[in-house]
Amino acid sequence: MDTDIRAILSAIPRGEEAARLPHQELVQVLDSVVSIALQLARQVEILQEENRTLREQVRVLTEQVKTLQEQNYALLRRLNTNSGNSGISSSKDPPWYTDNQGNAGTQTGDGGSSPATMGGTENKENDTESGTSREKAPKDSMDNPKAPGKKTGARKGHPGARQKFVTPDEELKFFPGPCSCGCQEIENLEPCYKHQYFEIPTILVKVLHIILYRGTCSNCGKVCKGEAPRKFQAGYGPNLSALVQGLITLGLSRRGVLEFLRDKGFVRTSHGEELQISHGGLNQIPGRVSSALKPHYEKIGESARTVPINHVDETSWRMFGPAGKIKVWLWVMVSCLVTFFMIHTNRSKEGFLELVRNWSGILTSDDYAVYSSWSAELRQSCLAHLSRAAKKLSQDPVAEIAKGGLRLYKELCRLTKIDGEALTEGEWRALMMRVKGLINLFKKRDDCLGTLARRLEKDGVSLYTFLRIAGVEPTNNTAERALRAIVVKRKSAFGSISEAGFRWLERSFSFKQTCRQQEWPYFEMLRRCISNHLQGLPQDLSMYEPVVQVAQQMRKELGFENSVQATSSSELPKRA
Repeated sequence: MDTDIRAILSAIPRGEEAARLPHQELVQVLDSVVSIALQLARQVEILQEENRTLREQVRVLTEQVKTLQEQNYALLRRLNTNSGNSGISSSKDPPWYTDNQGNAGTQTGDGGSSPATMGGTENKENDTESGTSREKAPKDSMDNPKAPGKKTGARKGHPGARQKFVTPDEELKFFPGPCSCGCQEIENLEPCYKHQYFEIPTILVKVLHIILYRGTCSNCGKVCKGEAPRKFQAGYGPNLSALVQGLITLGLSRRGVLEFLRDKGFVRTSHGEELQISHGGLNQIPGRVSSALKPHYEKIGESARTVPINHVDETSWRMFGPAGKIKVWLWVMVSCLVTFFMIHTNRSKEGFLELVRNWSGILTSDDYAVYSSWSAELRQSCLAHLSRAAKKLSQDPVAEIAKGGLRLYKELCRLTKIDGEALTEGEWRALMMRVKGLINLFKKRDDCLGTLARRLEKDGVSLYTFLRIAGVEPTNNTAERALRAIVVKRKSAFGSISEAGFRWLERSFSFKQTCRQQEWPYFEMLRRCISNHLQGLPQDLSMYEPVVQVAQQMRKELGFENSVQATSSSELPKRA
């Protein structure tokens, strides 16, 4: 191409020769010059793109070299601190060290080497038999290498979780025995270590026999019969019912719960008899729990539709009825305050609108088409889903597609990692421009790279909502974590056989996960809820009032006083 351009340029008339040219020929010359200029501009653009690609490759290779150097340094340190691979005495090994042969490197009492590491004839023979065993690195360091670029352990600044000491029922004290020298007197005794030991007693079930008497009225002769209080009319009390409910929500099937409670010696009466519980009696417990949780479920739904920022997702559920197996959909709307589940017969817009009815706010979701009906400026597209799609492209066998997918993946990851950071308006606009530049570069392609670019272009401003509005997360991982418990339950239960089963699922998991979010004592609240239901008392819903107040305060801070369609991004506060 360079030879063609030079030939064309050399053929262009100059000076007086050009001035004598007719108008038509002069126009043709100018067209040739313009064409050459466009070709040169295109070449410059291609070279710039190749330069950027090469720079990115150099950066990646530099990072890989740095990671390999760190790994090499770590291996050398390990080799130098292992007596089996260095000249260090085995007495310097920590007590928990184990060599390649499974021999513990324990120190002897006098501080010298253990028999296994002494330089006798026997040990020299063992060294010969083992070959180069002393020159090998520890097995765990070779079989389980550290992932490049990642550090083990919690993130910096994580508070950690230590077991707290609680008030003991009893203290057991152990004193040192005779000294190794034979002396029986140990002076200056003081505590040097303490740990906790937990144990639960054998579960004893309290059994009540409800005996109703009847008799004849001495005045009119009418037969009168005694009536038990309402709380005793059910076969199982609130504590046992709450235990069964908790086991079922953890993923156990009802048959599994029955086997668990029937295990010999695990649960028994105070007289030493095994607990007798039937399939029919066990199956009645979830229905009573569902009825008890209904007011709580309705209150959780009201609270969820008050919070200004919600994550939404859905997963399938099955119903086995007279008509056969029917697929329904379990929707979830989760925020930082509450979690609300709802089952609907389909996955269409109808189900979504039923979930978010009378709600206005910022929606975080994946790229399912139903969610695109929400205002783009008040929606956050899940960057985790988009990043995974770009990462898949980066592994494409076509080199050009792989390069483009890698660039998109890196930019989307860069966006995701800045969650919670304070950015200026210029900084987050620069991030937006980098992504938009890649979209414009790839969107006209006819391959999968172009499809992803057009997908990103369609999402538009919903990619960057978390940069504008504080409290919005860049991913929908919160909703996916909320659905995880449902997925575990689905593997054991396979589905429901009635609408009552749907209602139990909605109410049970909404209540459980909301208690977890609010740090409420789940079992105690569940037990109290069942107890009120068995006694015919109204449920205590006062704990939801502070939740609603916090949600309303959040709405005021974000400016959600009107409907969602009336609120524009210009009215919303930006990140500090």
